[in-house]
Parts: sequence; structure tokens; C-alpha cells
Amino acid sequence: MSRPKVDIIICTYNNSDIIGRCLSSIAKLTYEINKCFVVDDCSSDNTIQNIKTEFSWVEVIEKTVQSGPSDSRNIGLNSSESEYILFLDSDVVVTKKFLMFLVKSIQRNGNIAICGGKLLLPNKTIDSAGGGLTRLGIGFDIGHKKDRNNYNQGKDVFYIPSAAMLVKRKLIKELGGFDETYFYGHEDTDLCWRVNIAGFRVYYEPKAIAYHYKNQTIKNMMSSVYYYGTRNRIRSLIKNHQLSTLILYLPLYFIFSFFDVIIRSYRKEKIAAWWWNLRHIKETLKERKSIQSLRVFNDKQLSFSSLYTAIK
Repeated sequence: MSRPKVDIIICTYNNSDIIGRCLSSIAKLTYEINKCFVVDDCSSDNTIQNIKTEFSWVEVIEKTVQSGPSDSRNIGLNSSESEYILFLDSDVVVTKKFLMFLVKSIQRNGNIAICGGKLLLPNKTIDSAGGGLTRLGIGFDIGHKKDRNNYNQGKDVFYIPSAAMLVKRKLIKELGGFDETYFYGHEDTDLCWRVNIAGFRVYYEPKAIAYHYKNQTIKNMMSSVYYYGTRNRIRSLIKNHQLSTLILYLPLYFIFSFFDVIIRSYRKEKIAAWWWNLRHIKETLKERKSIQSLRVFNDKQLSFSSLYTAIK
């Protein structure tokens, strides 16, 4: 079996305290990579300086305008010429054979566009064994906080977290890459949703192990998380569902969101998310037309999960 070229793309922003651990783990991979790009989203700390000093083999791409991880990944996607790209977040540490198992899996199983492994939390419980998605656009990590000895069978899943996903570069470019309007959140479920629509597989490989030391800075920006999470989910529903499904589930999500606003916090952010989608509906419908033109599978053929499975 051939050894295709693989580039690694890492998004970073003010991660000087953690990115060294990620890059050190990459240097120990048994599968030789072609290039490693770090796309920096206008860091104000010592991230870039530390990388250039300690990891001279890494190519740093410095953005001049902060535009979020989706844009950073697309910059990396357009900078690469390898057959495969491994996208990593800067708070992920890979084991030595992580990439080898992913490449073998994506080569061995036909029609796979995206492949990911078993992500573990620092306490060695599962962070993600692939992901599922409901028709309301609510994504969830399979096996989250379960014992690491579970989920040992490879299988098709709806999505793979962008924290650690191997993709076929040319195919992902043809499908439009990551939606840059998302800035943060839901970009991985959206991309994998489009991959599913186009008739390709998203695969979970349990032998590929990595650790996800989730960045603590997210806890300090929860208002943004709720805003972008709601905003991007609505946009994905409009873009990706076929018309008959959209007519049913967009109103249902509106009702769900209405009661969520009444009962829970971050009301202002969730209302702003709906307002953003109303203001950008023409742009979203244009994107929808492009996505639907690539449809191979109808919604009944896609492996959506029940809401019960997502919240249990």
C-alpha cells in the first residue's frame, strides 16, 4: 500500500502555553509528514516566537486580520499540495501511531472523505468517538465522558471533530472547505454534513488515539459560544436540509429555540443569532443552491440521530 503525502494544519490563537506540547507529539509520529503549517490568528502572546525558536521545521502562516478557525483551516487547505491533510487544534496531543492508523483506515475503506480517531480527555475518559447529528442540527460527541475501553469498533459516523480530522484535500476543496462565516463553532458538523450529502463517508477509527486538553479560554467566552453556536446551527439547517425536511424542522428548531431563550440564559446572544440569519438570508440561500446541486443522498438516506440520543 502506498504512503500518500500528508500535511498537518494547526490553528492557533494565543496558545503559547500549549502548542509546544502539540508540536512535540507531531515530531514523534511514526508516519512521516510532508509539511506542518501553523496558521496563527493574530496572536498577541509569544506563540509565533516560541514556534520559530523551538520548532524550526514548522511553517508559520501569520494572518493580518483575525477571522476565526474556519478561515484559518481554509488558508491551510489552500497552502497544501498533499493528498491528505490532518487538521489539529493546538490543544490536541497525538500518540505515535495516530496518523498511521488514520491513513491506513482511509485507504482501506472505500469512499471515505474524512476520518478521525478516539479523542480522550486528560483523565483518559472519552471526549469523542466520532459524532452524531439530529435533524434539528444539534451535534453531539459519541461516548463523551465514557470509559476509554468502549467504542472499539470502526464505523461510519455523521461527523468527526475538527480538533483532529484527516481529510482528502482535493475533495474537501471541491465541496467548498469550511464555511468561513462561522468564525467559531459548528464548522466541523457543517462540513461533514455536506460530505454526507455528496455521497461520501465519514469514518471513526478507534485505533487512532489522541488526547484533547480542551483550551480553558473557551470558558471565558461563553457568550460568544452561545451566539455562534445558535447562529451557525440555523445557517447549517437552511443550507443543508432538503426542502421538505427544512420546511418541517426549521420551525421546530424555532420553537425549541424560543423556549430555550425563555428558560435558559444568554437570551440576548440567541436572539442576535436569529437576527443575523434573517439579515444574511440571501447569502445563505445562494450557498444552499450550490450545496443542493451536489446532493447524492436524500435526507432519508443520511444517518441522523434522534434528539433523545443527543441529550441522554
